Amino acid sequence: MMMPTIKFTKDENGIQQVKEAVNDLANTIVDPDRKKLYMLVIRGFRFIERHEIPANRELFFSTMLEENTPYTIRLVKELKYHQPLLEFRVNWRGAGAFRAIFFEYEYEGQKVLVFTRATIKQQTTSSEFEKLVVESEEIYMSFLHHPEQYINLEGVNKVE
Repeated sequence: MMMPTIKFTKDENGIQQVKEAVNDLANTIVDPDRKKLYMLVIRGFRFIERHEIPANRELFFSTMLEENTPYTIRLVKELKYHQPLLEFRVNWRGAGAFRAIFFEYEYEGQKVLVFTRATIKQQTTSSEFEKLVVESEEIYMSFLHHPEQYINLEGVNKVE
């Protein structure tokens, strides 16, 4: 089994919005809650690169925090009304809920997790998140015809 590869889509200006959202989080790590959220997001990305997403699209992630307390979350969830989009989810009290939208893409036998948009939600429902879901649906439809406009596929199937 080959492990999936994470790729971040770029817009017409070459900006990778999900990567920018993670970098913004990293740049505010003086706040201990945002630092914890950033650390959990990075661990979550590493986790999904090492694990196959199950057929039911629900993937749970568990880790131990520095305080020796367990942290468990449903890291991946299907966006039921926006299939085949999936939601990468990490929460931390005081910092909010990091959400990134992605889909799976097969390229030369290799699974690629294509991340389109991300935000940090402060409430369960978010019009900003819904807007990003709609954008991600549009990206997905266009991506199917021209994946090279969104990600670099070189080296995707190379075993490192």
